Amino acid sequence: MPYLGAKPTDVFADRDLNGQEFILDADADTSITADTDDQIDIRISGADDFQFTANTFTAASGSGIIQTDGINFIGDTANGSMTSGLTINQTTADNEILALKSSDIAHGMTSDTETDTYFFIKKSSATAGAPDVVGLGEGSQGIRILGQCVSANTAKSTSASAPIIFRGVKKSSASNTVMGSDENVVVIEGCTAGPGFIFDAEGSLHSNAANAVYDEYADAELIRTIDRSLSSKGLIASKFDEFIRYGHEDLATAGLVGRDDDGSPNNFVNWMSLSKLHNGAIWQQAVKHENLLAAFHELAAATIGEEKACEILDKHEVKSMSSTLLN
Repeated sequence: MPYLGAKPTDVFADRDLNGQEFILDADADTSITADTDDQIDIRISGADDFQFTANTFTAASGSGIIQTDGINFIGDTANGSMTSGLTINQTTADNEILALKSSDIAHGMTSDTETDTYFFIKKSSATAGAPDVVGLGEGSQGIRILGQCVSANTAKSTSASAPIIFRGVKKSSASNTVMGSDENVVVIEGCTAGPGFIFDAEGSLHSNAANAVYDEYADAELIRTIDRSLSSKGLIASKFDEFIRYGHEDLATAGLVGRDDDGSPNNFVNWMSLSKLHNGAIWQQAVKHENLLAAFHELAAATIGEEKACEILDKHEVKSMSSTLLN
C-alpha cells in the first residue's frame, strides 16, 4: 500500500526518549518525563502532580484522585451495601487494615504499631472479627470521641438523644434486635484487669471496684460535708452543722472528691466511693440505734419494770437485731 510521508510503522515504532521530557499540549506545560531511573513524573499545567515508581502511584500534595463511579475498591471488586465510599478487603491478613500517621508523633509503642501511627483499626480476632479501634498518644490521652450536634435534647425517657450514643444489639436472623433482660450492653475495662464497669440492658451499673469503708470517719458527717461543700442551692442549714468536723480537704483525702493538678480539692465526686460511704453511714446509724434502744430499754426496765418496758417496745414495733441487748 502506498503512503504519503513516513510509514506508520516508522512513526510509531519504539522510541527511546532517554530521560527527555515528552510534551503533550500546545503551550508545553503538560508532559511526561522519566529523567530519574525507574520513575515516571506527570506534569499538568506546570505542576508535577503524579508519580509512578515500582508498584506505587503517588499523588503530590494538593493533588487528588477522583473515582467517578462512586466506590473505590482495595482488594475487592463489589459491595452491594455501598453506593459511594471505600471498600477494603484485607483477605486473610490479620494486622492493621487502616492506619493514620503523622511525622509529629513518636509515642514509642512499637510492640503495638509503628511509632508515628496515632490511629489504627484491625481485627480483634483473626476468624471472628470485631474491630479493635485504637488511638495512641504521647501524653495522657489515647483517643478522644467528640459528638457535635445542631440541636440539643433534654428528654429523660426512652426518646432521649445525645451527641454521643453507645448502643449494643445482638443478632436476630439476618438483622439485629435489642439486648434481653440482664444481658450486658457496655463493658469498660482496663488493659488486663477485666471488666471494671458493666452496664446491662436494664440500665443497671455493676462494678468490681475493691470495697472501701470509712469506719475511721463519722460517715454521716462526711456525707453532710459533701452537701455543704458542693451544693450551690437548696441547702437548709441545721443547728448541728456547727458540730461537723470535716471540710473539703477531708473529702479529697478520703477519695470522695478529686484534686486539681496543683493538689487542691475540686468538685468531681467519686460516686462509687460515695455509695460505699452511704453503706457505712447506714451501718453506723444502725449501731447507734441499737445502742440507744438498749439504753432506753435499760432505763425503762429500771423505772417501770421489764415487762412494761417490753410492752412499750412491742406496741411501737421496735425490734433489736440482738435480743440479748434487751435482756
